[in-house]
Amino acid sequence: MDASIETKAVALEKVIETQKQLAKMKNNLGIIIEPMDDLIHIASTDDFMAYAKHFEEQILIGDAAPFEKNEITKLKFLSFMHMDFKIYTYAIADEMKKYFRKDAVEDHE
Repeated sequence: MDASIETKAVALEKVIETQKQLAKMKNNLGIIIEPMDDLIHIASTDDFMAYAKHFEEQILIGDAAPFEKNEITKLKFLSFMHMDFKIYTYAIADEMKKYFRKDAVEDHE
């Protein structure tokens, strides 16, 4: 495992713990906790896959809501659960092919 991913994984878990503490504080103050408070968007598909591997989590794949009408961009929504948080990213077909078997990618195209 890449040492930088191990360092990032520890930092990500600290972010999750901080988010949990913030949720408790919000609850104590009567502030509504939004559903988005349990989500963490990882911008890099490479980092997302490294986290999933590091945490040994199963990745779920779904269709992403279209950001634009361009058929070329067909984004996929990738996610896994860790410490009761949904960690997610968006991936294009080329990125999917880098990490998943060909038949798995075709099933989601």
